[in-house]
Amino acid sequence: MTTFLFWNVRRKPLESTIARLVERHEVDVVLLAEPGTPEVALRRELNKASLRPFRRVPFVAFTRVELYSRLPSACFGPPVREEDHYAIRSLRVPHGIEVLLAVAHLPSPLHKKPSDLRSVCGGLAEDIGRAEEEVKNDRTVLIGDLNVNPFHDGMLDVRGLNAVADRETVRRKDPRTFGRRGQRTFRMFYNPMWGHFGDAAAPPGTYYYDQSNPEVDPLWNVFDQVLLRKALLDRFDHAQLEILVSDGQVSLTRPDGRPDAERASDHLPLLFRLDLRRRADHAG
Repeated sequence: MTTFLFWNVRRKPLESTIARLVERHEVDVVLLAEPGTPEVALRRELNKASLRPFRRVPFVAFTRVELYSRLPSACFGPPVREEDHYAIRSLRVPHGIEVLLAVAHLPSPLHKKPSDLRSVCGGLAEDIGRAEEEVKNDRTVLIGDLNVNPFHDGMLDVRGLNAVADRETVRRKDPRTFGRRGQRTFRMFYNPMWGHFGDAAAPPGTYYYDQSNPEVDPLWNVFDQVLLRKALLDRFDHAQLEILVSDGQVSLTRPDGRPDAERASDHLPLLFRLDLRRRADHAG
C-alpha cells in the first residue's frame, strides 16, 4: 500500500508534528498546502526516523502545495498540467501501476463567489480530462484543499468534478450521459469524503469556521478531500481513510473537538492509502 498525507498547515512551522505523523502512519507521500517550514528544516525532521530519505518533488508554476516523498524521484513524472491552483503529474511506484496525481488548493470561499468556485472546479475537471487523454491513463486521484464541500455545485455539476458519494453508482454510470439531444458524456469521480460529515465518526469535518455568519452555514466543512476515478475503486479501502486528530503525542484538536489553530492548524490532516501494486490482471 502507498500511504498519502495531505495537510493545510496554514503557514505554521509544524515540522515536528508532520514528522511524527509520517513516522506513525508510515507515510510515503506528503502534501502540504500553505507550507510554513523551509525545505531543509522539514526534510531534516522527516529523515530523522526514516530509513528511506524524503525528497521534495518540485512543481514549476504551482506553489500552493509542496510535495515530499520517500519514493524514488524517478517515480514522479514531470507536470502534465499546471495552473495557479492545481497541478497534475504521473506517479508510478516501484513495481506498480502508473496513476495520475492531481494536487489542488483552490481559491478560498472567503474571496470568491459560489459561482466563481463552480467555474474553478469546472476548469480543473477539464484539465484533468485533457491530461487523461494526453497520457492515455484514467487512473486519476485528486487530492487537496478544494475549499468547497462535497455538496457544492462545482463538485456535483456534470461539467464540474462530477463527484458522487456512492462508488457503486460510479461503477454503473461512469461515464455519465447528459442531455436529451446532442448527448455528451462526462467522466465521474467517487468522493468518499461524504462519509465524514457529522458525528457518526469523529471528527465531523476537516475545517470549522463560524466567523462569516451567513444565514446558511454548516459550520463544520469537509474542504480537504480525495476523489478517485472508477479505475482506482478496487484499489481504495474506505476504512483506511482518516481525518487525523493527533500525531501520537499532541492533540490537533481543542477540547471541544475543533481544530486547534494555535498548536497546529485550522485544518485537520487527511490520510489515505492506495494499493498501487501491479497485479496479474493489470500488466501496465
